[in-house]
Amino acid sequence: MLVASLGYLLVDRVGPLAMALRAAHGAAYTIVFVTGSAVAADLAPPGRMARTMALYGSSNLVTNALAPLFAEPLIDRFGPWTAYVAAAAASVVAGGLATRLAERPPEAGAHAEGASLWAVARRGRARRIVLAIGLAGIAFGAMFTFSQPMALSLGIQKVRGFFIAYTATVIAVRIVFHDLVDRVGPQRGCVGALCLYFVVVFSMRFLGTLGLATMGAAFGVAHGFLFPATMALAIENLPAAERGRMLTLTNAGFIGGGAFVLPLGALAAHAGYPTLYALCAAGALAAAALLWRWPITGPRAVP
Repeated sequence: MLVASLGYLLVDRVGPLAMALRAAHGAAYTIVFVTGSAVAADLAPPGRMARTMALYGSSNLVTNALAPLFAEPLIDRFGPWTAYVAAAAASVVAGGLATRLAERPPEAGAHAEGASLWAVARRGRARRIVLAIGLAGIAFGAMFTFSQPMALSLGIQKVRGFFIAYTATVIAVRIVFHDLVDRVGPQRGCVGALCLYFVVVFSMRFLGTLGLATMGAAFGVAHGFLFPATMALAIENLPAAERGRMLTLTNAGFIGGGAFVLPLGALAAHAGYPTLYALCAAGALAAAALLWRWPITGPRAVP
């Protein structure tokens, strides 16, 4: 992350260097996020896995929201280079903090290695989780990528209300309802959140009436529950040695779903935004049905 941030000081156009640095940044971020979530899962108190995942995800979300507030004034006053230097400095601080992390020792009798990534990926529960979160990732990508051009096409000129309302609502949900997913269980929490995804994403058809701030707030509620519920469900009843691998697959599914914005752009241009959001909503509903019909945990759990 440090190298990628400082490397942008050499970029003067959109070309191979910028693309390579963006790829390096993406790889570094993914490694930090996945391994960090695995450490957080290992340190979670008994019966508080979803709450821990919510706290971990919220810390990432808060900094994503705060960064533009600091970066934009720096860029306006001193130039774009200051944002990359600030990012590099943050990387150094984060790296120093990471060296102080203390991992929980493995449980007595636990297999240190656990199953391989490929073995974990071949399990039915892993395939269902990855498929479900991938469908949610498609809807997530559509909400963040196409809400702005759709709003502009409807004559809505101010688009920041979506992001402000989304961030505020996600944080509020995870603070006020921090124990709800743990109480109802990650299985029910995940299915319920995916149903909320369906309602909110489908309602984007009525953006002109409801407004960006309303849709951002509603989507914040849905995602505020979905992330901790999915992360907790993915590693439910797994040995500690396999949690990092399962979280890697889960995050890969979500990020992979978000990558579908490329073909979705062509779909939106051809069929329109309402059709695009209706299809993404149907995908979220299909994900909910998948996890309800073949649950990961509970008395009807399917391996």
